[in-house]
Amino acid sequence: MPKFRKIADYLRYVAGVNVVGVRIEFNWREGRPSLASILDCLNNWARDRGVKLVIVFDEAQEFVKLKGFNMIPIISYAYDNLSNISFIFAGSKIGMLYNFLKIDDPSSPLYGRYMEEIELKPLTREQSLEFLRIGFRQAGIEPNEEILAKAVDRLNGIIGWLSYFGLIALREGLSDETIMKVLEKASKLALEELHNFVRLRGSRRYLEIMKAVKDGATWSEITRYLELKTGEKIYSSALSRLLQNLMDSGFIAKKNNMYYIPDPVLRYAL
Repeated sequence: MPKFRKIADYLRYVAGVNVVGVRIEFNWREGRPSLASILDCLNNWARDRGVKLVIVFDEAQEFVKLKGFNMIPIISYAYDNLSNISFIFAGSKIGMLYNFLKIDDPSSPLYGRYMEEIELKPLTREQSLEFLRIGFRQAGIEPNEEILAKAVDRLNGIIGWLSYFGLIALREGLSDETIMKVLEKASKLALEELHNFVRLRGSRRYLEIMKAVKDGATWSEITRYLELKTGEKIYSSALSRLLQNLMDSGFIAKKNNMYYIPDPVLRYAL
């Protein structure tokens, strides 16, 4: 708002939106503002300035948890009618992101719409080492190659964990102790995310599956493990649903008929 004060002139006419100085307030009780109307105003503002307005939703897979509100028709409306607005949906769980957008569902308003997809994969070992080297050198530190190699071995190419390691190492020094400290804290975060997933879905079978695939496992090996652990018959349809939910959420992956945990920190936690 301080940089683009003129935008207030467009938004002040939306029902439920109050413009006070350089602040915007939304009235959620009476005259609830329409998201479509807000997007209309933002599009008009961008059109009159001759610019493209990009709206970014980070961790967009969280929208699948919305109850009683569907954003997809509004996004479809903007796609068809608001030529000065573009959307970016970013997320760490590609399966859940697709479930939210429903771009492959013929009944979805977004079905058949053109989109660009950019997939950011984990760094290779050499890329991980170079990422850490450059980061430390930018901070004025010539890194110990042996410690960097150990850090990459434990944290793999997950750039979030590598960044976290670099931050802690700048504060506490490059050492084996720092690697373990980062691994312990990161593993607690990873495990808490898994626990939240299990609580949301209400089935402890997910935890048993994660234990079964800790070192890699085939479909039949997972089935045998679950039946031994639970003492119940595991049907293929139920297992298929459980595995797909875990893959959609990024907890497990599949390669050559083998299910595995791609995040080394989560493997360590389990």
